[in-house]
Amino acid sequence: MTDEPVTDELSTAPAGVETPGQTNAVPGARKASVRLGDDLFLCVHDFEGDRPRLSLSVLQAVMAGGVISELVLAGKLTVRGSTLVVTDARPSADPLVHHVLADILAQAQSPARDLAEWLTALGRPSVGWIADRLLTAGVLVPTSARRRSADIGLGYAPRNADIPGQPAARVACALAAGAPLSDHDRCLAALLHASGLTSLIIPAGHAREDLLVLDAELAFLPDPLTDIHREIASTITTLTGPLPH
Repeated sequence: MTDEPVTDELSTAPAGVETPGQTNAVPGARKASVRLGDDLFLCVHDFEGDRPRLSLSVLQAVMAGGVISELVLAGKLTVRGSTLVVTDARPSADPLVHHVLADILAQAQSPARDLAEWLTALGRPSVGWIADRLLTAGVLVPTSARRRSADIGLGYAPRNADIPGQPAARVACALAAGAPLSDHDRCLAALLHASGLTSLIIPAGHAREDLLVLDAELAFLPDPLTDIHREIASTITTLTGPLPH
């Protein structure tokens, strides 16, 4: 299911809600048929090994960044400085989007709209929310306890084993070809790069050349997405120190 299209004006925008097209909104943002959070989730999990590719704290930080970025790409949020601003408060058909927007709107006049605070608040639940969305969509299926050693593991697996590798492969192919990325894929690449998973999108042996291409692509991220990427990178550095790429 998809959100309603973003229009140029909101006839009944609640107090504190900016209309789309104002400063710092992503131009032409709309709901993508493939959600950023879903692509990111598939990339940051090793389904063959039945475990995340990242430590829990980094995983939560990156997935929170994915959720916020997804709402920016959908035209629901923007970032001004270090503050989240709602640009489209209309109800969403996506329960995750609806829930996050409702929580942010409930803090309309509160410092809790600070980007860093929301990335922290969304870290723990965002992993479960995206997993549930993929399970509901049938992209993931539950795994039995017997498959998981001592009942420890992800608890789900892709219905089609080829699906998890597709988002990173799409970005890797575009970078290798020097083709421009969409904002969706730029954001995905930025989050993978920040989390130390650059090797998923830049194969060994091409690192220097493709890193230059990646850096050039990330320079085209709209300001709100750049602010999110910068905050995530700072958070991960605080948690782990500088990560190898």
